[in-house]
Amino acid sequence: MPASSTMKPLYLDLPAVATTLSLSVATVQKLVRESKFPKPRLLSDRRVAWLTRDVEA
Repeated sequence: MPASSTMKPLYLDLPAVATTLSLSVATVQKLVRESKFPKPRLLSDRRVAWLTRDVEA
């Protein structure tokens, strides 16, 4: 693999999801509550994130 290639992160936190989708954090949270967007995955007791592939799908 060339050294110049960049890899996408496996997980995105809430601010990164909002930025990727050009939405506000509050809008992403609302869409999750309304089941219009996938729920985040629990990474640890205090951290959740979305799989990048789920956000970009």
